[in-house]
Amino acid sequence: MVFTGSVQPLAETGTVFGSGDVADDSAIWVNPADPTQSFIIGESKATSGGLHVFNLTGGEVSRFATNAPIGNVDVSGDIVAAVNRGTNNIEVFRISDKGQLTEVGTFATGMPDVYGFTLGQSSGKLYAFVSSQTGLVRQFDVTVGTSSVSAADVRDIKLSSITEGMAIDEAKGAVYIAQEDVALYPVLP
Repeated sequence: MVFTGSVQPLAETGTVFGSGDVADDSAIWVNPADPTQSFIIGESKATSGGLHVFNLTGGEVSRFATNAPIGNVDVSGDIVAAVNRGTNNIEVFRISDKGQLTEVGTFATGMPDVYGFTLGQSSGKLYAFVSSQTGLVRQFDVTVGTSSVSAADVRDIKLSSITEGMAIDEAKGAVYIAQEDVALYPVLP
């Protein structure tokens, strides 16, 4: 079946740091008390990049300038994290119910050319998966404190080519890894 209709947006966000093809990925923080007060977290992979928080009608609520190329943001609970493509580290924040981001810390991936990222919980633990342009995917067990973050390597998954798109299914305890132009792989813990 081929879709022949058109899709019209309900809302549109404003611009992000930088110009050109810099808005790459977004995540949605769902407000547990009132889902209508949820936020869209966008990022900018410009060298002057950072994170932007928008309400559901597209209005900017807050922004956090990192002055670094930020890519592939994800959220789990009140934790927001994203790849810093300049340092190959993961930047970690908390989001408030007002949409304000507070920087918690960063952790090193030990990987060159970080690319994709996802974050999620399984069996009461917070996990991050980071991919590189070489096809390496590294899983981290992440601990987030009030003003610090630490991460321990759990395992490496090696695919034969570039991976970027990833998502964690918290209910099933699985991560889905997209190997570009090849396949989508479900990986269990």
